[in-house]
Amino acid sequence: MSDDVVSTREQTAIERVSTPASKPISGVSMCVVKNGKVLLAKRGNPMGFGLWSFPGGHAKEGEPLRDAAVRELAEETGVTARVLNIIDTINIVHKDPAGTVEAHFILSVYLGEWVSGKAVAGSDAVAVKWVTPQDVIKLKSTPGTAEFVDAALRQYKKRIMNS
Repeated sequence: MSDDVVSTREQTAIERVSTPASKPISGVSMCVVKNGKVLLAKRGNPMGFGLWSFPGGHAKEGEPLRDAAVRELAEETGVTARVLNIIDTINIVHKDPAGTVEAHFILSVYLGEWVSGKAVAGSDAVAVKWVTPQDVIKLKSTPGTAEFVDAALRQYKKRIMNS
């Protein structure tokens, strides 16, 4: 494929991003813990391209958010995880230089525990890797990722100690 040819998937993503937002879009992501590390995905879609973040994406109409987080994780990484709890819900608003909202996402971030699967990039991830909190601060990541990793690992350790 030449550089000036855009795939149908890329064109759809570009159209979705370039169309002014009329209402917030529900999204999910999951911080999966395995052996003291968390799984990050390098974004391959137009918004956030090349940045490391938790695997995730859009919830389908009528889909429970926890189910969407598990599905998106599997699609992007090949990993299955058990949802432990929600870490936080955040607003992500992308604006153009004039201040017009281009996209508004309400993102529910879940904490999960690895169950099975070898992490392999799929769907809209261009790479995936297991990282320590020290690794995260060295990566070019989405805003707040390092703080979420710290919070998730604290919650996970507390949960393990109390069980």
